[in-house]
Amino acid sequence: MSPIVSAMPTPPYSRSAVAACNAATGMLDLLVQHRNHLIDVWRIGLGPDAAVLLRSDACTEPMAHVVDALLSDLLRQSRDPMIAPESVFAAAVHGTSRRTQGIGLDLVLREFDVLRQATSTMLRRLSPSQTHPELVGRLDFVITTASLASLRGYHRDEFDALGQWPSTLDDLLRAEDPWADVKDGGTLKH
Repeated sequence: MSPIVSAMPTPPYSRSAVAACNAATGMLDLLVQHRNHLIDVWRIGLGPDAAVLLRSDACTEPMAHVVDALLSDLLRQSRDPMIAPESVFAAAVHGTSRRTQGIGLDLVLREFDVLRQATSTMLRRLSPSQTHPELVGRLDFVITTASLASLRGYHRDEFDALGQWPSTLDDLLRAEDPWADVKDGGTLKH
């Protein structure tokens, strides 16, 4: 069993009833309500690396800002653009902050892998009997795009020197979501 799952007790909200027609929206609402727990699961998943990333003021934790922006993004009704500028910019600031902290790029990218695992773990805990493919697909898309934005933020100085900042972030805002047409139980478009 992974350290994330074994270190996390079954929360009391895991048996919450969510209407079938609104299951993904209900699950997203639960993720938003339990945002702090999601960040805790993320920290647990990072293991010893979490101490390297820890700042004295938790309010300035770059990944907390990314999580907030991504959750807000997923709550948007409109999908134009596919990912909200706030999500891209929060992730770019995350990358810039991590470079300023002297954090290696491998750990920066690992943060997003662990975030993906933490959201998956939370979804399984919140609704053990449902898979929510549409929500999982959207989460995967926004986390992947955020990791790309963070990578670009990490290398902001280089993009600035090439005259490509912030246009490099605009490319991410034009990304097409392969899960956009998938409904619960549907398939990924090719």
